[in-house]
Amino acid sequence: MKYLSFNINDYVWVMLTPEGKKIYQHQFDKYPPEIGLIPSPLHVEKDGWIKFNFWELMEIFGSHIYFGCNVPFVDNIILFDIAHLNSLDRK
Repeated sequence: MKYLSFNINDYVWVMLTPEGKKIYQHQFDKYPPEIGLIPSPLHVEKDGWIKFNFWELMEIFGSHIYFGCNVPFVDNIILFDIAHLNSLDRK
């Protein structure tokens, strides 16, 4: 069996559905408004993919992913940079 070592600090890319964009925009709604937390603007790459650290992606969207959910990612796809991951010497 082959394994791929992946660190939760590594980058992944997703395209957000309208539901995903809504989740992203409302991620700080659970905090009191006086704290003044607002989401950073999304940095959409030219081909529509948005880059996140994996831990950040799971922090924002994890509680919204369950069987039967309104999927936050287009076609349920998360891209990983395999060339980068294969180049790392993680033991």
